[in-house]
Amino acid sequence: MKIKIIDSKLKGHLLQYIIQCLLATVSLGVVLFYMDIFLNTAIVASIGATSFIIFTMPHRNNSKAYYILGGYAVSTIIGVLFNILLLTDMKIPPNAIGAAAVGLTMLVMVITNTEHPPAAGLALGIAISGYTYEMLGFVYAVALLLILIKRIFKRWLIDLL
Repeated sequence: MKIKIIDSKLKGHLLQYIIQCLLATVSLGVVLFYMDIFLNTAIVASIGATSFIIFTMPHRNNSKAYYILGGYAVSTIIGVLFNILLLTDMKIPPNAIGAAAVGLTMLVMVITNTEHPPAAGLALGIAISGYTYEMLGFVYAVALLLILIKRIFKRWLIDLL
């Protein structure tokens, strides 16, 4: 089996690759510039991964608004429920809470056809680190902004993967 280090689609599309990655960089850069420090690493990583999917696979299901917002909704609900469980007197270890939140999020996303892999990171971040309504609002505002930017530029974007 021969491993290709350079994508075979790169030939003839180098400028497109650069433009789409720059668009993702600028979009996320503006968002992160205004991001408050109340967001934890798992939540920031989920936003970054969503950006990757939107700008490298703009025509695939995982980058459609339905999947992004549906996956984030599932992960938010499950993350909040597991965070409440963490705060009870049951003395369940945070690592078990986080793992269970991610596993259940995956299961519910595939059952409801709202698969968006970065949403699992959001569930993990909420379950272990907690949440505020402002933080959740910010996450959804960022997701909507990235979806809007993709929609504006969609006809010029190609699937890079």
